Amino acid sequence: MPRLSPRLLLHARKLDPLLCLLIRPCRDIASARNELRWLKEHAIATVRSDGIERTAVGWRTLLSRYCEERARGKPLQYILGNQPFGEVEILCRPGVLIPRHETEACVMHLANNVLEKENADREIKILDLCTGTGCIPLLMHSMLSKKFLQLKIFGVDISAKAIRLSNDNLEWNIRQGYLDPVAREQIRFIEADVFAESFYERLKAEAESATNSWDFIISNPPYISPKGFDRDTSASVRNYEPRLALVPERSIRRSTEQGNEDDLVGDLFYPRLYEIADKVHARGVLFEVGDLDQASRAARVACESPAWTRVEIWKDFPDLDLDIIDQSTPMLNVAGTQIVLRGQGNGRAVYCRR
Repeated sequence: MPRLSPRLLLHARKLDPLLCLLIRPCRDIASARNELRWLKEHAIATVRSDGIERTAVGWRTLLSRYCEERARGKPLQYILGNQPFGEVEILCRPGVLIPRHETEACVMHLANNVLEKENADREIKILDLCTGTGCIPLLMHSMLSKKFLQLKIFGVDISAKAIRLSNDNLEWNIRQGYLDPVAREQIRFIEADVFAESFYERLKAEAESATNSWDFIISNPPYISPKGFDRDTSASVRNYEPRLALVPERSIRRSTEQGNEDDLVGDLFYPRLYEIADKVHARGVLFEVGDLDQASRAARVACESPAWTRVEIWKDFPDLDLDIIDQSTPMLNVAGTQIVLRGQGNGRAVYCRR
């Protein structure tokens, strides 16, 4: 990352000494001003909610601390404590991955597809693997409940901390009025390892279903290789967000044993996710990826199976028209199959239908 110019730092200091702290993570005056405004609002609200004497010293002291934390690279969402995600609000805490806008865009695009194509009188069953904050199940419910009275949405994660936060987010969004109270019966979060041999039996028991069939599987799994984590992620991500949610831990052990560590180890989850989709008879899947190369590799697994009749690669913002540069080549050849590319930005997800 290029160094900030002394002139920019001096300009920020003249405007407000705290801007000089925020300019480091924000990189420009406009973004730093926005963050300063949000942090100021948060500091004032915190002082009031904690019953601290409402003096300028109280919230200003807290604001200075927030800005210092931000200057050290602490993610804004961990300081503010929440992140908007479509129609819901997600509580964010250290130890659980912060929801991304690209994930939000892909999930909303899928929800709109379901709203458009599925009959309102049927039950829609969705399984979200590696759920983290629970943002995907909550957003899907907020959108689909407008049409479907019968919903069953499960979020699964190996992290107990993530499951606790998911349940807190469920209750928070009901209290805030973003979700109908019926969501308590229609959404469930369970702690489980998707690689465990007992995963299917656990899922069947939790779902209280003899058939254990699901309509859609969604997953934003760990997909960054160990080298990619060290080389390509920002210091803020490396220092503050959970490695477990970003790097497949099994890939680390495997690459160490084989003495070979490359980007392909980040693909570890995708064959297992397709296997689960087959096992539970999922009619559609949406798997997030890191870039177009990884999307091609994940799509290849589907293309080589006769089960999937439609395979698409969605970019960061699938609702937008294709980039101008892509207008002449809206298809990608994967394993001899022409794959539709949707949206703008980087390769972000693989979508398959039976």
